[in-house]
Amino acid sequence: MSDEYIKIGDDYQDRPAVFELVVYDHVPFVDPRNYGLTAADYLERCIDPARYYVTSGDAVEKTKVLEKDIWNLAGDLRKLSYVMIEKELKCSSAQAQKKFREGIRPSKPKRFSEYESDVWKAAGAARKLLNALIKARGEDCFLETEWDSHKLLCIPKNPRSQK
Repeated sequence: MSDEYIKIGDDYQDRPAVFELVVYDHVPFVDPRNYGLTAADYLERCIDPARYYVTSGDAVEKTKVLEKDIWNLAGDLRKLSYVMIEKELKCSSAQAQKKFREGIRPSKPKRFSEYESDVWKAAGAARKLLNALIKARGEDCFLETEWDSHKLLCIPKNPRSQK
């Protein structure tokens, strides 16, 4: 195979037979350790987007699972923010949610709010990646992932097409 491929998300005139996917160009790895969050709860729920593409399979389906997992993590972090605000301000759950909407964020752990915000951004980035993969797949049934010389390739395939 060639060393140069059009990357997923790049513009192209004629649809290539093979695309290259650089996962971190689309969805960042939001590592809680980079925010000083080292508690086991944060590290257990840490989502590394590249791990979703280790084996071959349909890139679109893998990205749907990745997106769902990141949205679930973002939602759980939001609920945790409410609980933290509730404890810090000694208020009810409803009041904590109202305070959150007013811009109040948990003060401890120190960079938790920044981490939560970046997870929400990663979830949005996963949706954009999904849209780019669907565009690259075109009318084919699958966008098969395959590794070649440390590059993740995406190959549109239609097993029922006449060759």
